[in-house]
Amino acid sequence: MKMKAFVLGSAMLLALTACQYKSEDTGDEVSARLKDKVLTRTEVLERMPANYFAEDSAEVAQAIIANWVRDVALLDYAESNLTEEQKDFSKQLTDYRNSLVIYAYERELINQKLDTLVGDSEIRTYYESNVSNFKLQSYIVKARFIKISSDAPKQDKVEKWFQSDDEKDFEKLFEYCTKYAENYYFKDEDWLYLEDLMKEVPMPSSEWDNFLRQNSYYKMESGAFTYLVRFFAYKLKDDTSPLSFERGRIRDLILNRRKVELINQMRDDVVRKAYQNQLVEISKN
Repeated sequence: MKMKAFVLGSAMLLALTACQYKSEDTGDEVSARLKDKVLTRTEVLERMPANYFAEDSAEVAQAIIANWVRDVALLDYAESNLTEEQKDFSKQLTDYRNSLVIYAYERELINQKLDTLVGDSEIRTYYESNVSNFKLQSYIVKARFIKISSDAPKQDKVEKWFQSDDEKDFEKLFEYCTKYAENYYFKDEDWLYLEDLMKEVPMPSSEWDNFLRQNSYYKMESGAFTYLVRFFAYKLKDDTSPLSFERGRIRDLILNRRKVELINQMRDDVVRKAYQNQLVEISKN
């Protein structure tokens, strides 16, 4: 059983604390020391992983101590071999803190002020204004497919229902698939990548332009399964991607543009107010 060794009181672990004295600052037992740096027994406990075998506790603690010694030794050596000027990172730390503060404020501003409502008309306008940017890199299709065992019942009827556009036939097909199909997909109003469909249906063709143009129905038997596919629509590589397929991406693009505009407007307002309130002094020299 795995357990957290919150109290490392065994004789095996005590052997790790070869330096059996206490820290002058905390009164805690010291597990390792390098010059004026100390690693206390409590700090070793805090660095122990959440779960480990109890019988491995000594080995785990040894590794923690060894890593600490390595890090502190390297730091001590680097400190002793650099000039004070080389070790002065105050400017970098100040710049880094300033960037973090500004970023934190901008993030809070976005959380409070960003309008996240994107209407259909705005999405359509963006699409139509940038339609040349929406070129497909892959084939997409609107399709329906089922995967059934080769010995599943009523397969002749299944094919008939599958190719039919009659609503009652679809109801029969759906009921059949819930009972017998290994897998099925009926969201034929949604676009999906052809490569995603191929993960479910083994289709050997590599000439997809001709295949999609010539086949609206496809049947294949592979192994112990029969696959049926209907294609209701398709788009080839380099075709213009349909608006319905790009809707989510366009929404993200619009929101990102709004974020940039909101932040830029805030920055301009802050600078303008600083000048208006005479907080800025610029030397003429």
